[in-house]
Amino acid sequence: MAAIVGILLAAGVGKRFDSSGRCFKLVQAVDCENTVIERSACNLRQHCDQMIIVHGPRSAESWQATQHLDALQLSCTQAHLGMGASLKCAIAAMPPFCGLDPCLGRHALYKASKLSTTG
Repeated sequence: MAAIVGILLAAGVGKRFDSSGRCFKLVQAVDCENTVIERSACNLRQHCDQMIIVHGPRSAESWQATQHLDALQLSCTQAHLGMGASLKCAIAAMPPFCGLDPCLGRHALYKASKLSTTG
């Protein structure tokens, strides 16, 4: 059976979170113990065999928050081109396999068991 590789796209700057760009969404605290990126990565990691985290222009901040996690960390130099560039970066780093079955986890902050009720 092929391994399940989870991809966490963390290259965005979070303009909808803070249009000024001063407050980087991914490193904001969700609770007393986790940032947005840590919580998202931990929730994703529970459901895959391997995980890839793709960082973008503010990679120093997000990389520092995830360096302790069991994940391949990548920096996407083309992140300014959009989500597709980050996805291409992750796919290029994936181990050989037979095909792709994409599943977009827009709600990575939530536990998978709650996704069916959160829509």
